[in-house]
Amino acid sequence: MTPDFRTLAWLLLALGCATIPMLERMPLWLPPVLLGAAIWRLYLAWHGHPAPARAVRLGGALGLLILLVITRSVGTGIDGAAPLFVTFVWMKLLELDRRRDLEVTVFCGFFMIAGGILTSQTLIQLLSALLAVALLLTTLVWHQSHHLRELPLLGGGRWAGRQVAVMLLQALPLGIILFLICPRPPATIPLPTTDARTGVSSILDPGRFARNLKDETVAFRVSFADGRNPSVDDLYWRGLVLWNTDGNQWRRGISSGLSQPMIQLTKPVDSLDREVEISLQRQDNAWLYTLDSPVSIIDDAQLCPGLVQQVRRGSVGSSTYRVLARPGARDLGFGPRVEEWSLQLPEALDPRILDLADSFSGAPPGGPVDANLTADRAIAWFAKSGFLYTTEPGVMAGPATATFLFDQRQGFCAHFASAFTVLMRAARVPARVVVGYHGGEPNPVGNFLTIRQSHAHAWAEVWTGEGDAGGWRRVDLTALVPTTDPVTGQPTTAATTATSPAARNAEKHGKPWYEQVYFRVQMSWEYLEYRWDIWGVGYSEEMQRDILTWLGLTRLGRWGWLVAMLGGIVLTAILGIAGTRTWRWWCQGRNQTPAQRWRQRYERCLDRLGFPAAPGEGPRDHARRAALALPRLAEAITAANDAWISLHYGPPRNPADVQSLGTAIRHLERQAKQPGDG
Repeated sequence: MTPDFRTLAWLLLALGCATIPMLERMPLWLPPVLLGAAIWRLYLAWHGHPAPARAVRLGGALGLLILLVITRSVGTGIDGAAPLFVTFVWMKLLELDRRRDLEVTVFCGFFMIAGGILTSQTLIQLLSALLAVALLLTTLVWHQSHHLRELPLLGGGRWAGRQVAVMLLQALPLGIILFLICPRPPATIPLPTTDARTGVSSILDPGRFARNLKDETVAFRVSFADGRNPSVDDLYWRGLVLWNTDGNQWRRGISSGLSQPMIQLTKPVDSLDREVEISLQRQDNAWLYTLDSPVSIIDDAQLCPGLVQQVRRGSVGSSTYRVLARPGARDLGFGPRVEEWSLQLPEALDPRILDLADSFSGAPPGGPVDANLTADRAIAWFAKSGFLYTTEPGVMAGPATATFLFDQRQGFCAHFASAFTVLMRAARVPARVVVGYHGGEPNPVGNFLTIRQSHAHAWAEVWTGEGDAGGWRRVDLTALVPTTDPVTGQPTTAATTATSPAARNAEKHGKPWYEQVYFRVQMSWEYLEYRWDIWGVGYSEEMQRDILTWLGLTRLGRWGWLVAMLGGIVLTAILGIAGTRTWRWWCQGRNQTPAQRWRQRYERCLDRLGFPAAPGEGPRDHARRAALALPRLAEAITAANDAWISLHYGPPRNPADVQSLGTAIRHLERQAKQPGDG
């Protein structure tokens, strides 16, 4: 059976929804070309023409393949496979001649949906996938129902949509039970990709790092167990510690594979341990972010030098985890190898840097150095030497550190952290660079913080000795240098905060009502995304155990899982049967006329009296039999039945006749409730 225009229209809409998550992996010229080919196929179906000839189809597919190769859009991994697979699926529209072709195309559409979910499980991705699944199923139901060809496009679509809705609702309880009970693999499978993703990486390159400062995508979301958000000064999100530098870039160095046996922190003065729940968006890195400084180790993670928490499986993906942190505390982890790493300097170092470092330390060669005093002198020098904070410092010619310190004297966090660390090491003070994020945007709807890629930050840490007053001291020079050019009076940073949700939250009362509504909708949507990240993407074995504990099944041991699964299957069956019967009753009631609904009440009344209609018994015979057995109700039964027969089988009547039928049946129901001798 050749698919008609309406079937192709539904299929084109379904494939469009399934392809949306793949658009970011496709060259810009490919979607318009595929859409044009699909519209051409619709044009042929509208005019009753057959599909294009085999030579045309093969020529088109070969031409697109050559263009993909020329534009380097074909290769290994998901980035190379996605454009090729999407092209072949859409070109399949040109050869839809049989039912089998349609079913193969629909199956490929399901495959595209599954591939998108494997790489991303955001809320918008889930809603798009559900819509695509519903449309693909509607296409099959439409095509396989022969009588739909006699219905108009929208009317037939509503009928097919109702059938698909029944199918999805019947599958929903089972899906929920399987999600809650059955063990699951990690939420995101790290498929090979060549994406140039923004965010913090294991290499600190100031040129690349600057791109993060203009990226408003979400890095992670955070909520605190006590509901109180710390001050901005305490919102330092530790990611990775970098030890090795060549003067231009910073790398993790030789410490990446070593683990730290325990966390050593100084006792806090005015801060308490804070329980933080972090919902991390997809990333291909191996480390997790924590509020500085963490005092607990995250599950499935090992602690590396510098309080870096690294997962053992190699890639974090998307995850939700809890960690205890103690803002204001200092790391006391130090040893011979850490000292060696934190004093490493580039092979070729500008002599001006050495002279400047010696002026900060004030110590003779080989003599002891006061780390705190040296750091304070360096901080004071940066504050009074005309440095500016800007996200567009330009190209640092030659050795980047020397150019920044003595020539340009303007940059952003990566430049300041790198230069300060090199100066401290040149002054024989152990120092390191930490990369992560700083700050966060509060969401008033859900009382959580949103940390974006634009919050990416780098700062320095210097070793000040052991004891309560020692440890690794954080130094963030960006809080000291101005962000406004003293000559021109113009800001040296991009005006990103003016468009951020946090700024709009502060200014919303002075904005027009429609902007306030938009802000509220945006905050509500981000809250929904956050809850989905926690309960959907971040659903873990710990949450599964909490559910079993709440059900009281943990005391059964391993049998608790079996009881929960069997109970879930039984509950699913009950809900499915009840839902199906309710749906059919509702649909049946919607398709009945008012007179037919009154007739059902009449029959239910006789059923309660013990006189249901016999098989093959007509309305008159049924009423006569009931009236003979119930002489007290004979007149009411006869009147109700005559009104029904006159209305149903007689000539067209006015709406008052329906009211008369209802009056007669209500009278019968009142008479039946009164006691009598029957």
